[in-house]
Amino acid sequence: MQLPRISRAQQVAERLRVEIAALPPAARLPAESALAKRFGVSVNTLREALSVLAQEGRIDRRHGAGTFVATPPPARHVGLWYGWDALYSQSGASQRLFSHLQAELGALNLPAKLYLATGAHRDFAGDLVCEDCVRDILAQRVSALAVVSGRVAPSVWTAVQQQRVPVVGMPVPDTPPTVAIGVDTAAMIRQGLERLRAAGCRRVAYLTWLDERAPAASNAAVLAEFRAAAAAANLPVDPEWLRGNLHPTLPGAGYELLREIWSARAEKPDGLLVGDDTYLPDIVSAIHELRIAVPEQLQMVVVANRGVTLCPFFPIDRLEVDLTAHARIMAATLAQLARGEPVRETRVTLPWELIESGVVTSRARQAMASAPVATE
Repeated sequence: MQLPRISRAQQVAERLRVEIAALPPAARLPAESALAKRFGVSVNTLREALSVLAQEGRIDRRHGAGTFVATPPPARHVGLWYGWDALYSQSGASQRLFSHLQAELGALNLPAKLYLATGAHRDFAGDLVCEDCVRDILAQRVSALAVVSGRVAPSVWTAVQQQRVPVVGMPVPDTPPTVAIGVDTAAMIRQGLERLRAAGCRRVAYLTWLDERAPAASNAAVLAEFRAAAAAANLPVDPEWLRGNLHPTLPGAGYELLREIWSARAEKPDGLLVGDDTYLPDIVSAIHELRIAVPEQLQMVVVANRGVTLCPFFPIDRLEVDLTAHARIMAATLAQLARGEPVRETRVTLPWELIESGVVTSRARQAMASAPVATE
């Protein structure tokens, strides 16, 4: 069997490949007439060879300017955004998520770069700065951006929109990610209240973070979900027992909020649902100072991250989210977006599990004794 003969244009293209490999990016090639004369071919044959090299991405042909060695595209990586909240987090959840995510991306051979944002202590996003992140996005070095913790700075968000960089992170109204990964807040509230109800609680308080920068409708929706779940569980809601005006990473936030709840009425709540485990160290301080007996006087359910120590002093029920699973889902989604592949779901709900303390209080025994008995 005879091999096909190589055309003159293909021969010229092969010789030019060798020459181009030795030249720096953006180097200008000789004029077409000079190259045609050197290789002993017509200008049309030379242009055919140059067209092949242009299709391969080896050269740039600029009308009226000449032919240049192509500049290779910048090395691209996944950006890991780490905002103010993470730096001051008391629970360590953000650091754990970051560590797990790095490991998952490494297993997928996906390069990643950390972008550590800085800003004033009192503002959680408005003045965050990360010039390195903006530069890399505008230079098209960032294939996808993962929001590990905190809010995306306005300057970064502008660059993200300009370059159409896909973003993966928690659902945030004013900077909506391409793929939102988070918990089902309403379902977790319902399960937390059901657990408190089963434990015999009849007066329940709710302590969580209501983001002052989020739209008012978003915060109202969280409170509406709590009230609806409380009504379904036949638990009356006292407005003074709903607190969420202090960011959980502020020193003493949980301490102040629990003291406000406890001093609001002569009658005290006997159940407490905490929407963020970052509050807990300060809540524990307030419990000790106020001499609240847990769980006999106050039963607690806390939304927590697996692997984060809550409190060694008294039993607490946990609605536990697995950070390893969170990182695995984020990494798989980032890999898909970095390759330019479409995603099936733009919102992913993280799984969670109710971990009970195993302590049965006298109040819970009374509730179980008074529960109706099912009949055939």
